[in-house]
Amino acid sequence: MFGTQSKRDLSLEFQSQIPILRPSIHARRANLTVKFQDLYGFTVEGNVDDVNVLNEVREKVRQQGRVWWSLEANKGANWYLQTSISEGNLKSSLKFSALANAITLKKLIRKGIPPVLRPKVWFSLSGAAKKKSTAPESYYDDLIKATEGKVTPATRQIDHDLPRTFPGHPWLDTPEGHAALRRVLVGYSFRDSDVGYCQGLNYVAALLLLVMKTEEDAFWMLAVLLENVLVNDCYTNNLSGCHVEQRVFKEFLDKKCPRIAVHLEAMEFDVSLVATEWFLCLFSKSLPSETTLRVWDVLFYEGAKVLFHVALAIFKMKEDQLLITHHVGDVISILQKTTHHLFDPDELLTVAFDQIGFLVQGLNYVAALLLLVMKTEEDAFWMLAVLLENVLVNDCYTNNLSGCHVEQRVFKEFLDKKCPRIAVHLEAMEFDVSLVATEWFLCLFSKSLPSETTLRVWDVLFYEGAKVLFHVALAIFKMKEDQLLITHHVGDVISILQKTTHHLFDPDELLTVAFDQIGSMTTNTISKQRKKQEPAVMKELDQRVRRLNSLKLDEK
Repeated sequence: MFGTQSKRDLSLEFQSQIPILRPSIHARRANLTVKFQDLYGFTVEGNVDDVNVLNEVREKVRQQGRVWWSLEANKGANWYLQTSISEGNLKSSLKFSALANAITLKKLIRKGIPPVLRPKVWFSLSGAAKKKSTAPESYYDDLIKATEGKVTPATRQIDHDLPRTFPGHPWLDTPEGHAALRRVLVGYSFRDSDVGYCQGLNYVAALLLLVMKTEEDAFWMLAVLLENVLVNDCYTNNLSGCHVEQRVFKEFLDKKCPRIAVHLEAMEFDVSLVATEWFLCLFSKSLPSETTLRVWDVLFYEGAKVLFHVALAIFKMKEDQLLITHHVGDVISILQKTTHHLFDPDELLTVAFDQIGFLVQGLNYVAALLLLVMKTEEDAFWMLAVLLENVLVNDCYTNNLSGCHVEQRVFKEFLDKKCPRIAVHLEAMEFDVSLVATEWFLCLFSKSLPSETTLRVWDVLFYEGAKVLFHVALAIFKMKEDQLLITHHVGDVISILQKTTHHLFDPDELLTVAFDQIGSMTTNTISKQRKKQEPAVMKELDQRVRRLNSLKLDEK
């Protein structure tokens, strides 16, 4: 797999990277605080209980490594790097075999990538390899040469932050480590002048250097992280994207941890006091490095939503303690102590995904039908995960439903083109198609069509992707064109469409209209429409937030 190394050699190398931690006999007897180095050279302080937890975690890592080697033997070397699997989170359609492999890979990643495989897996799954392949071969070297000797506000801030980045680390806190980190950060500041450099990136880039081994690979991982994985504008000069993330996180905290949210609100505690550092440093300054990297394993495959899950989990894990606090300082102290001693990533990620769960209504209908089809809870869970993260458009089920709003606008555009007479008539009536289509898209027709018809639609959805939803929605309108054209009231339109969907017992009739009469709609065309509609949707949502905030200020 790696040059001339055999699988056995690689496995032995992997095992040798995970030593058993043995605190001194005096520490064991007195249960004193002990210091030790983790896998990535960081000095960690903890008691003997912490050491025991770390040893248990490292044994799990060994076991997980054996699972990866076993799958390599069964599925072939580098099976997880196939484009249809490794870029599954970027595709709207997966063949059945690739879909099954994508589900397997998602399970594996949630349980952790073996340290020796982490650089290779990250580089492929994140899209960094693809991004690098589109640039000239000498891009990084040329960039570094072009920036030599240049002084900008970004380079001055980088030079100021270098000695403060993980001080005491045996490699990062050396002239060689500082020089490598400086080149990566300065190089990216010239690649994207809008971002330039922001405090927090030094910790992220430093940890990437330790994992990826080479400067160039760390640079491309940083690039894909900022340009593809995270929300736009998180690291720009005014941190506008980060401020948005804080507001979204506060909304999630209100929904998922309401008792905590009410208590903190009464104390006038601002969650950004802790969450800003979490989001800007991607937990690298807060969690132990091995726990941080387990979070990043999932982040690079499933996207930025992982940050919300993990942040909520940290609050959730300390709910009882937080509810009896009386001072802001006590809240900060509890959260800092919690993050610094979270040596068990499985505990954190279990809360993050199992207890925090999904965040939007509509999924209950989808999940219920998946349970009936898949028979087991675990298979239904992973089908739901791949549906949301691989098949459907991003952000459909986020807090503000931005993706769903985009889909509604795209659907309206297609209705204008494919059913122009209906579109004109409904426009004259001031009928908003989202009155019916929102439920169709959020529940994937499971609340509207008979179950057997819904499952026939899903048969095609899982193979051909999200465009199927547009075909089916248009077909429902098309099938009742004559009736719709003689309506005079919005209520009549809704009544006709509801009656139609509830009695569509013949899936062949529906799918024939959906594909034969509606005609083709390419994924490329749909993607262009989405990009066209996104700015208007985001502007509208931002205006709503502004109006809501002004109302809250008026109430105060």
